[in-house]
Amino acid sequence: MNENQGKVDLELEEVKKSVKKVEKQKKVVDKKIENLDSELTTVLDHQSEVSAKKNEIDIKIQNLKNKLHDARVSKSEAESQQKIIQNKINDNSFTNAILISRNTLVVNFTAFAVLQFGIKIIFTPKTCV
Repeated sequence: MNENQGKVDLELEEVKKSVKKVEKQKKVVDKKIENLDSELTTVLDHQSEVSAKKNEIDIKIQNLKNKLHDARVSKSEAESQQKIIQNKINDNSFTNAILISRNTLVVNFTAFAVLQFGIKIIFTPKTCV
């Protein structure tokens, strides 16, 4: 029985050593898990910060796009108004040129009539228009 007791004690010691070895391995793994968890938390915090910054930048980009669109619309409206004004100027210039030509013809005809025929023509504001 003493011999069996010795074997049991020996096996018990081996089991105790094995348990201690597993406990050491568990502590190492627990420490690794703790470190990885800490790293993960840090990375997730950083990701959150970057995401918030990205949202801010996206908003700024959208605001700039809106301002650019508004500026283009304003420019287009100004160009349209400019064309309308230029067309009015051109129309008025054409009308003025016609009036000047007509008045020149009237003056030339009057001078011709006076010189050729001795006709005197009296202009009133109504006949010059």
